[in-house]
Amino acid sequence: TQELKAMLRTGIPQEYRCKIWRCIIYMRVKHKMSECGANYYSTLFKQNQSPGSKGLDPSAKQIELDLLRTLPQNKHFESLESDGTARLRRVLTAFSRHNQAVGYCQGLNRLAAVALLFMPEEDAFWCLVAIVETIMPNDYFGRNLLGAHVDQYVLRHLLSEKLPKLYQHLEQQGIELSLFSWFLTAFVDNIPVDVYLRIWDVFLYEGNKVLFRFALSFLKMHEEVIVKMRDSVAINQLLRTLGERHIDVRQLCYIAFCELNPFPYRTVKLKRQHYSQLVSNELQKLDEIRNSLPKHDRSFECESD
Repeated sequence: TQELKAMLRTGIPQEYRCKIWRCIIYMRVKHKMSECGANYYSTLFKQNQSPGSKGLDPSAKQIELDLLRTLPQNKHFESLESDGTARLRRVLTAFSRHNQAVGYCQGLNRLAAVALLFMPEEDAFWCLVAIVETIMPNDYFGRNLLGAHVDQYVLRHLLSEKLPKLYQHLEQQGIELSLFSWFLTAFVDNIPVDVYLRIWDVFLYEGNKVLFRFALSFLKMHEEVIVKMRDSVAINQLLRTLGERHIDVRQLCYIAFCELNPFPYRTVKLKRQHYSQLVSNELQKLDEIRNSLPKHDRSFECESD
């Protein structure tokens, strides 16, 4: 409802965040939960652990590599012995078995970790299911992260409409704006906790469109500084550290939900459709080039950012 939307945009009090997030997530995945049946999570966790099982899950190695990269400054995830790390491993492993088309990819670890800060392990699993399967576009977390790449094109288009002065300045400086990691992690990347939690309060309920609202809001807050800069290296450095600068979260939300209006989802949807084939063709060409290289020339490839 509009009343609930307005209330969530003002922020959820910390003591109610767990309960309200869980209610929103249940609203999104209740049909999936019903289809999967009781004890589904524990069943996933037990898969491939029978005496006859061979080898590790395909995702297991990358999950292990990313565990300590997740929220290294948070006491719950700072070491392999931290209380949150084992729970994070289980949630990510269960999800990789639940959704084998996605398995595990970069970004999922941070999404799951934030959920684990506020809810029990099984609820955090369903939160991850809700984000990947109901909130974000279908191709966001696939093998080539197509949806996340497409959204960078959509973001630049929206920037040209909402902040044309900033857009023109970046064009003149030869800078192609990309906030890829923010979109892939729902802003859980070099953003203060109090800020990304306010974003999540809205994101879980309203959906993926708010990622564009907040990305443009961050840019608008720094627009006057950026347009005065003439050094592209310095501009890129500022863009990389936007989230580390002092942020007035109330001003950020006011810009996102008042100053940037109107913000119809139809525009986002149409632009995603427009750029999807373009980006898909570009990624296909990159794959063809990569596959044409001799194996010993592929040393530049890595498993994770």
